[in-house]
Amino acid sequence: MPTVELVILLLIVAAGLELLSRRIGVPRPILLVIAGTLLAIVPSAPTVRVDPNVVFVIFLPPLLYWAAINTSYREFRRNGRDIMLLAVGLVVATAVAVAAVAHALLPVLSWPAAFALGAAVGPTDAVAATSVMRRFGVPRNIVSVLEGESLVNDATSLVIFEMAITAADTGTFSLGPALLNFIWAAGGGVAIGLGAGWCIGYVRRWLRRKPDPNPVVETSLSLLTPFLAFLAADRIHVSGVLAVVVVGLYLGHASSRLLSAPSRLQAINMWQVVDFLMEGLLFIIVGLGLPLAISAVEGGSEATLPSLLLAAALVSLVVIVLRLGWVFPATYLSRFIRRKVWSKRDTYPPWQDVFFEGWAGLRGAVSLVLALSIPFVTAAGVPFPGRDLVIFVTFAVILVTLIGQGLTLRPLIGKLGLREDNEDAYEETQARLESSRAALARLERIVPELKAAANPDGQDRTDNPADNSELQPVIDRLYERYTHLIHRYSNEARIRCSRGAGLLDAADDEAAEAIEAERDERRADLYLQVRVQVIDAERQELIRLRDTGEISDGVLHVVERDLDLEQSLITGRSSATEGVKGW
Repeated sequence: MPTVELVILLLIVAAGLELLSRRIGVPRPILLVIAGTLLAIVPSAPTVRVDPNVVFVIFLPPLLYWAAINTSYREFRRNGRDIMLLAVGLVVATAVAVAAVAHALLPVLSWPAAFALGAAVGPTDAVAATSVMRRFGVPRNIVSVLEGESLVNDATSLVIFEMAITAADTGTFSLGPALLNFIWAAGGGVAIGLGAGWCIGYVRRWLRRKPDPNPVVETSLSLLTPFLAFLAADRIHVSGVLAVVVVGLYLGHASSRLLSAPSRLQAINMWQVVDFLMEGLLFIIVGLGLPLAISAVEGGSEATLPSLLLAAALVSLVVIVLRLGWVFPATYLSRFIRRKVWSKRDTYPPWQDVFFEGWAGLRGAVSLVLALSIPFVTAAGVPFPGRDLVIFVTFAVILVTLIGQGLTLRPLIGKLGLREDNEDAYEETQARLESSRAALARLERIVPELKAAANPDGQDRTDNPADNSELQPVIDRLYERYTHLIHRYSNEARIRCSRGAGLLDAADDEAAEAIEAERDERRADLYLQVRVQVIDAERQELIRLRDTGEISDGVLHVVERDLDLEQSLITGRSSATEGVKGW
C-alpha cells in the first residue's frame, strides 16, 4: 500500500477510535495501540517501518510542546521535588535494575544492550500520561506529578541510552565523563529552551505591536517553535526534549501577554488538530511495531521463545514493582527529612494518592522509539548484540503497562476512593468573581468620563451620538451584567469552599445560603441553555439565508464565527476552548 494511502487509512482509524473511546470510556492511546497491534497481525497487512529519527524530529517535539504548554508552571514548581525524584532517580534505578535482570536472564544480551533496554523502558510516556489522566477524576496534584515526570524523564533516559550505545561502540565505560555528559545535556537543554522562549516571546511582542497583526503568521510561528528549539539543541548535542519542555513551560506561562485574542483562538484550534493527528498516528505506529518485535523470535536469535517471554514478563514485573517500591520512600522520606533538617512543614499526601502514582507509570511511544534507535552495527562494523531482543522486550513492557495497567486505572480510582479535589473549579470561580469585580470597578471609573465627553457643556445634545440618551442604557446594561456575575460567582465560590471544607451542612443558615446559591446557579444554567438554543436559531437562519442566495458563504462564515465564539464563551466548557492555557 502506498505511504500516503496508508497514512490516510491510519488517520481514519484514529478518528473512529476517538468516537469509540468517548462511548466506552477507555482512553484513546490504549485503543490506538490495540488497533495497531491488530492491524499488524492481519494477513497481508503492510509492514510499517518508521525511521526513529523521523519520530524524534517530527512527532515528539510538537506533542511534548503541547503537553508542556498545557502544564501549569505553578504546579510544576510546587511539585518539583517529587517530579525530579521520579524523572531522574527512578529512571536511573530502573535502568540499572532492568539491565541486571535482562543480562541474567538473557546471557546473549551484552551489558551495553541491557542498559539500552533499561533506558528504553525507564521513562513514562508524556502523551500517554496526559491523555489518560485527564479522562479520569483524580486529584490535581497527582496529575501534575505524573505529567511533570513524563515531560522530564525522557531526557534522563536519552542520556543513559547514549552512554550505553557509546559503551557498545568503544567497549569501555567511564563514570566521570558520563556524569559530565549528563550535566552538559541537561543544562544545555534547559538553556536552549529558555533562550528560545525569550527569542520567540520577543518576536511575538513585536508582531503584536504591529498595526495590522496577522494571526496566520503568529500561528505559524507557534507551530514552528518546538521544532526550532529541538533542532537548535540537537545541533550542539544537548537534550532537545528538555529544550522543548522548557520553551513550552516558558511560553505557556507568558501566553496571555504575547498573542492577540484572534491569534490565540486560531492557534488553539490549530494545536488541537495537530495533537489529535500526531498522537493518533504515533500510538498506532507503536501497535504496528509487533512484526518488528516478533522478528527477535523468527530472526534466528540465540534466545528461545520461552526464555524471551520469561524475560519480558520479569522485566515488566521489575518495572512495575520497582516503581511502586520507589514512590513511597521518595514521597514520605523526603518530606520527613525536610521537616527534621530544614523545619519545612510539608504535607504528607494520602497513601492512596502515592499508590496510584506508582501504578500509573505507563510506557509508550518514546520507549519503542528508543529501542528502534539502536544501530544495526557498532562502530567496529559488527552487528549490535541483542538489538532484536531489546525491541521485543520493550514492546512487551509497553503492552503490559499501557494496556494492562491502563485498563485498570478507572476501577482502581474507585477502589482507592480518589476523586477530583475541586481546586481547579474553585480557582476558576474565584478568577471569574475577581475579574467581574475589576470590570465593575473600571466601569464606575469611566462612567463620569464618558458622560463628560458626551455632554461637555452639561446639556443633552441630540446631535451627539454619545449623549446621555444613548449612553445610560449601555451603562445600565453593563451594571446589571456585572452585578449579576458578582452575585452568581460569590454564591458559587461559597458553595465550592463549603464543599471542599466539608462544611456545607454545618448549620441551618449555611444550608439556606447553599440552597439559595444552588438555585441561583440553576437559574444561570437555565439562561445558558436558553441562550444556546437562541444562538442555534440564529445559526439556522444564517444557513437558510445562504441556501436561498440572500447572503454569500463568506458573510455566513463571518457572522457564524461570532456566534461560535459567544457560544463557546457562555458554555465555558465547549471542546473549542480545551487547552486554553496554551497554544
